[in-house]
Amino acid sequence: MHFTPKQLFDDRKNPLLKCLRPMPGFDLDAEGISNFAADLACTAHHKEKSLDRVTHTVTWRHAGSGLVATMVYVWYPHTNSVELHGRLTNRGKKAIRHLTGPYPLSIPLDLPLGQLPRMTTVYGGRPFDAEYPPRAYRVTETDGVYSMFGGHYDGRSTYSEMPYIVVTDADESGGLFAALEWPCNWTLDVRSEVVGGKRHVPLVFRIAGTDFTLNPGQSVPIPRACLGFFRGDAVDGSNALRRHITENIRRDNSPPPVFYNHFFGMRRDWTVEDHLYEARVYAELGRPA
Repeated sequence: MHFTPKQLFDDRKNPLLKCLRPMPGFDLDAEGISNFAADLACTAHHKEKSLDRVTHTVTWRHAGSGLVATMVYVWYPHTNSVELHGRLTNRGKKAIRHLTGPYPLSIPLDLPLGQLPRMTTVYGGRPFDAEYPPRAYRVTETDGVYSMFGGHYDGRSTYSEMPYIVVTDADESGGLFAALEWPCNWTLDVRSEVVGGKRHVPLVFRIAGTDFTLNPGQSVPIPRACLGFFRGDAVDGSNALRRHITENIRRDNSPPPVFYNHFFGMRRDWTVEDHLYEARVYAELGRPA
């Protein structure tokens, strides 16, 4: 029995999808365990179709440790994206010590040696009033990849770096987006190294600061993450991620809520009439809140 998330994606001309190694999509590190993801075996696979998605429930077993992961992969063909989450259980007889993870998303890429990927990130919304121009929602584009650490303000994932990335090939003909759907301290660990005549680029979203013992019979959740592939440049990738959020994550298809901000943007000598005018405008835009 064999399954990998790569086989779900149907755009075989995408330059990064072609470089994606077959993988389970998640990973971990622990005392006495190396190459966890590479040593997993698929022991059960159930597929269920609905109108706009296909759900794959897959059981992965790590023979050396007794760890078993039950993963749910929700495939959305119309946005060429997959959401994945699950639960890790220790089915062995020994405790698994110094377990860091589970890592919700692990994406190993093997690019041509001369290919340097481009990475786009967005800063979060916290520091909007500290300086000008503000860092809030600042877009950063780089030739090459780099690691990030976010959620270190009270565990709020989007206060500093946003927990998602858009990566394209050097020609910006296509790429991938990846995001962590979990409020926490997090890291994105990225390396770019030459291995076997190729540029090996592993992208790993981690829950930061985990180091625990998983005793026999105990289990922990594997947080939800998403991965998608697209054609075009970073703007196309951002729009692809936005479509995934709008069509698949929000799911109720209602318009975004409109929030009435009674502080920022108002002059110091504001009046009640000013507030009433603002509220009427917000109401015309959508749902007043």
